[in-house]
Amino acid sequence: MDIALAMPAQPLKEIASLTGSVQAVLPGKVEEFRFLDLLKGKQEKRIAAATVTLDEVRKNGDSWEVFVRLRFDDAGDALESHRNWVLLNEAYLDDAKGKPIQPDSMETTLRTKNEIGVGYVFAMPDLPKNLAFVYKTPGIVVTKNYRYEVRGIRMP
Repeated sequence: MDIALAMPAQPLKEIASLTGSVQAVLPGKVEEFRFLDLLKGKQEKRIAAATVTLDEVRKNGDSWEVFVRLRFDDAGDALESHRNWVLLNEAYLDDAKGKPIQPDSMETTLRTKNEIGVGYVFAMPDLPKNLAFVYKTPGIVVTKNYRYEVRGIRMP
């Protein structure tokens, strides 16, 4: 982490003390949310402080679209629009042999303080039977402030 400070008007040999705080967004253990019977309709699963909702699976031409929402009980600012880590969460279809089928594209469909919606597109004309949709995400996100003090910083 770099901290840019303006040089003081008079030359200094040492900064006696530099204090401040750093805010960290810390993910918890990654949990696996597995949805079966994809054409059943809306399904919801909760693990720890995270809830994943499979809103809809629908055919669109020669593709299948899977719409999910991730909600944290208290996301802090972890889902702010400039924080796109959540879009890197693993999401795939899992066939009967355990082989993952990765999505061909994705897009954000919803973003609130504690919730994000994502649509995944799988380019396949038919949806094979016995597929599961798997979504992996931290079960909790904690925002914590850490105070620091650095003493005796010698100047060049």
